Amino acid sequence: MKSEERFWNRVATKTDLSETGTLIIKKSLSHLKPKDELLDFGCGDGTLTHKIADHVSHIDALDFSSRMIEIARSTSHHKKIDFHYGNIEKLNLTRQSFDAILAFNVLHFVNHKRALKERFHELLKPGGYFISYTPCIGDHQSWQRIVLTLTQYVGLTPKMEFFNTENLQNHQLLNGLEIIESTPIKGADMFIVAQKPNN
Repeated sequence: MKSEERFWNRVATKTDLSETGTLIIKKSLSHLKPKDELLDFGCGDGTLTHKIADHVSHIDALDFSSRMIEIARSTSHHKKIDFHYGNIEKLNLTRQSFDAILAFNVLHFVNHKRALKERFHELLKPGGYFISYTPCIGDHQSWQRIVLTLTQYVGLTPKMEFFNTENLQNHQLLNGLEIIESTPIKGADMFIVAQKPNN
């Protein structure tokens, strides 16, 4: 088990829906339709997944923390959701099968950007959406960045990227997609919707 998974397994717990989470759901649903098939990448305990599933056809939800998936499954009675534990590159998913891919609170932890970008493009239907919410730690107060740098250095927290609002929009995962919405939420943290070309 990798150190990143050990961290997320250790902190895993069922969370209540926050005000920010409610806003993320509302904004996401404005781009989704009842017939849509979704992939929730980095679903965590499934709190947002459950709420969005009420409004779409089906969600495949994925996390690499076995404990997070255990919690998500134990609290889910939703027939529209399949929870998966593991690596997205190894998961048996059909090409161009998703109308949208969700990535909430996860992009700043992504390491293998090129491989993940190729996988996302492979799985998204033409015209499909990549919908993300990402903390822009680079725009937070300096003391927060110092604390996070120290906790990463001593191994208390996973490695993460300190995005700001500008370099997030130039993220490698968004290359080849058209950004159709970029909205700050909770200060500088960003909600971004990007669309795959139809051709």
